Amino acid sequence: MNMDTQTEDKQLHSSAVLAQPKARSYEIFMSFVKYHQNGECDTTGMISKTCYAAWLSTRVPVPKKPEESFRRSLLGILTGCDQRKPFPPKVESSILNVLRKKEIWPCFRDLDCKIGLRGIKNRGYHESRISPGMDPNRIHEEAIVLNNSRAHDTSMVTSGSINNEYLILLKSVEMAHLSSNEEMPIAVRRLAASITGNILPDAFIGLLRSVGPDYFNGELYRSLELMDAEQDIRLQTAFLVPAAFEFDKMRNVGTLILERDFNIVDANLDVQILGESLISKNWIGISASRMQSALLIIYELPVLRQFGTAWSRKIVRLPSGLEKMLDIKTNLIPGNRMQVMFQDSSHLYAPILNRARNFV
Repeated sequence: MNMDTQTEDKQLHSSAVLAQPKARSYEIFMSFVKYHQNGECDTTGMISKTCYAAWLSTRVPVPKKPEESFRRSLLGILTGCDQRKPFPPKVESSILNVLRKKEIWPCFRDLDCKIGLRGIKNRGYHESRISPGMDPNRIHEEAIVLNNSRAHDTSMVTSGSINNEYLILLKSVEMAHLSSNEEMPIAVRRLAASITGNILPDAFIGLLRSVGPDYFNGELYRSLELMDAEQDIRLQTAFLVPAAFEFDKMRNVGTLILERDFNIVDANLDVQILGESLISKNWIGISASRMQSALLIIYELPVLRQFGTAWSRKIVRLPSGLEKMLDIKTNLIPGNRMQVMFQDSSHLYAPILNRARNFV
């Protein structure tokens, strides 16, 4: 580094008077975002010399490797790592386009620093939560519309506000698009189609509140894409959703009442049969695997909706961690509720239960 460059860098550092001491990196970066009248934004200022100087002026003590610290700070917010507040979707989309260019960042061009030369490969926070081929900006905007249309909701979704309700709305909107996304495996499209076709939107939101917005995620989608039903009876339609069977007359049959979001609101003989109460639990949430839940949504719900009754088998993981195989008969009942009649058949499926923990 030559003397002129060192002098210029010191001047930039000392002249960044607009940045308040100890200001958060997020606030500094966002202050260099320019918004256009058409709603688009320009984030090139985030990697300008002025922004770098403003950021550096708030670091006390000055980092030993300031260029690398600046890079880590910007990428940390971009990816939302370590529970950092991420940039709003539109800002994220814009800065990703800037940082993926294979060129040294403007703030480092007069320094002995090559940051930016290879372009970044990181995925943004919002980008990573949206399935491939989908536009995070569009999903975000539709989530805002969905939130504003739900008068009972007390958590407004605004640009940059990241909370559990927002993530739930994102997932709900995303699922509505997945069924027609040609980039997704057919099993994933069928899952999305069954959810949107057989579960009311508010019920699906209620389900996500119980099981979490990441219940239906990339790991599950990859498992559906790679599953081999011929090698695993747990994945076979005939096993999961048989045409019909009879309960063992010598064993107790319990009953659960589910709301349309699959929350269990009433139960009979659950404690006697399973040793634990299932009231207030979520029927999908206690499945031993998300893969199993997805397949039952794909195969069972359409049958239940068409005929009002469906037979199925399911491995449940009880609150204690104990796993049971259940034979199940589900009936639609008035009030958009479901009646689940179940019988413990674990004694018949010991080999399958022994493999349950390897089930995604």
